[in-house]
Amino acid sequence: ERYVDMPPATPVIRRIQHEMARAADLVSHSYGKEPRRYVRIFRD
Repeated sequence: ERYVDMPPATPVIRRIQHEMARAADLVSHSYGKEPRRYVRIFRD
């Protein structure tokens, strides 16, 4: 897989997920609408 979808999360949790992805040299984007907004983390 080139990406993984995280489960829907609150804005605070999504921010942490983005920070962790960035620390691991990965790219992440948020998708969806509240309350089902989620983070997708890309390998490339």
